[in-house]
Amino acid sequence: MKPVDAKKAASDLDDSTKLILDIRQDVDAGKITIDKPSALRASKAVDQLRGHLQEWFDFFNAYDPLFTWWESEPYGKSTVALKDITLLIRKKLVGITPGSEEDAIVGEPIGREDLLTDLKAEKIPYTPEELMSTGEAEYTWCEAEIIKASTELGYGVDWRQALEYVKTLHVEPGKQPHLVHELALEAIEYVTKTHDLVTVPPVAAETWRTVMMPPGRQKQAPFFLGEEKIMVSYPTADMPHESKHRVYRKLFHTPFWTEGGALYWELILWDKGFPVTPENKIGMLFWRMHRCVRIIFSLKFHLGLMSAQECVDILVERVGHEKATAEGEVRRSLGGDYTPLYQAGYMLGALQLYALRKEVVDTGKMKEKEFHDRIMRENSMPIELLRALVRELPLERDYEAAWRFYQGM
Repeated sequence: MKPVDAKKAASDLDDSTKLILDIRQDVDAGKITIDKPSALRASKAVDQLRGHLQEWFDFFNAYDPLFTWWESEPYGKSTVALKDITLLIRKKLVGITPGSEEDAIVGEPIGREDLLTDLKAEKIPYTPEELMSTGEAEYTWCEAEIIKASTELGYGVDWRQALEYVKTLHVEPGKQPHLVHELALEAIEYVTKTHDLVTVPPVAAETWRTVMMPPGRQKQAPFFLGEEKIMVSYPTADMPHESKHRVYRKLFHTPFWTEGGALYWELILWDKGFPVTPENKIGMLFWRMHRCVRIIFSLKFHLGLMSAQECVDILVERVGHEKATAEGEVRRSLGGDYTPLYQAGYMLGALQLYALRKEVVDTGKMKEKEFHDRIMRENSMPIELLRALVRELPLERDYEAAWRFYQGM
């Protein structure tokens, strides 16, 4: 470790703070112009620098008395200046104000070549255009099914009116946590005692919990989130399960396995007749359509074929979202905190697991519960590699994706 010249470091911090204040003055006066995606990246970079600075200060502070004597004041001023300029960049150059209900939706398309690179890393042998066609095909299936349920309720082909009716069947204000609790218990009962679909360790069944999501966070996650904690969005995860097996697979974390795995269960529940009433069918189909449209709008955005506002519009028009929840979804999708393929990974990962199920469960090579437990034990990885493990297929070091998993449902 190199020794720190505390006196020089204090001088450097003082100089950097002056520079930050000069830049802040220029931003405030409108002398600096930059596109919104670049400004958002800049604000995140400054936040990262502030974190690195804090880590550096905390490492030496108090352990080296001379360091503490020299650095305490200039460090304090510098970290405040970094925080302030981050907020100013977000407000002035990006259009995001803390507490505002009208935050800008900011994102930057990565282009077709980068999408192909990401797809190669995920072991997906399809082009973006082929995947958008898959999303459309799945949406068409959903639309036909939701019209059947809508007809049962007396709304005929006007499924959007049926959906609006179903939305009115919510519980009273304050009762949402109780409903979530009951649904979780029902789910545990269904996959264990009723159908014996997957192993649920007693500690997992007994220690999950619910927390309420604050309003600010609902602007990016307007529905709910879940691991061993179910995070509920409502009007106004400390130990995820994959940490229990093969923890080294964290390096290969992919939404195609995690989020795709969650949606795979929705497909299986539908096949098993879990939604009995037309109201419940419409509820499940709403979310399934949502995942289809996620493929379409996220890939079109990154191909430069759709603007952020058009992404909002397609969620409202083709899925039935309210404008505010559609904006929250798009803000979350395009804000840079998730990979470009993250939203598409839900449905595409589910379709991969569904196809793998057909190969090994439907053919009698594995029992259903054995298949589900194997997925959990192997932990996160691209699904084509999981398939190779499950089916004991040969893999070479320079293996290229070749599994054309989608043949329709």
